[in-house]
Amino acid sequence: QSIFNGSFNNAILEYDKTHPLVQAIEILKNISYQYIYTNKMVQTLELKGYSVLNGLLDIYKPLFELSYNEFLSLVENKKTSHIVAKNLFARLPKKHLIAYKTSLSSINNEKELMEYYFRVRLLIDYISGMTDDYALFEYKSLSAI
Repeated sequence: QSIFNGSFNNAILEYDKTHPLVQAIEILKNISYQYIYTNKMVQTLELKGYSVLNGLLDIYKPLFELSYNEFLSLVENKKTSHIVAKNLFARLPKKHLIAYKTSLSSINNEKELMEYYFRVRLLIDYISGMTDDYALFEYKSLSAI
């Protein structure tokens, strides 16, 4: 009943510690940690992914650093004195820009703060939506590797 009315605040399978599925999940967690997450090859892949994501965020940093007016000018008429920011902006997919513009249209107060929030979401959504292969390709392309 509490699930249906939204007041259940536990993980469903961990609610009843005696349930056989909970015990099976605990065994799988222990095996995973012991043999998968501590494996050097798996850790190396995880660290590479971390480097690629941080690298992409650093590469797109000029867009984070634009002022409110500079970024809106870039969005509205694709003009800015920041050449790198302009080139990075041109790489953003239209669907992400549409979502950003739609979000902007809902702002009533604290325009600069909310614009920056939606800008961060725009860039984070773009990067987090990349496949592993595309993120690596983008990182290598923009890093001259």
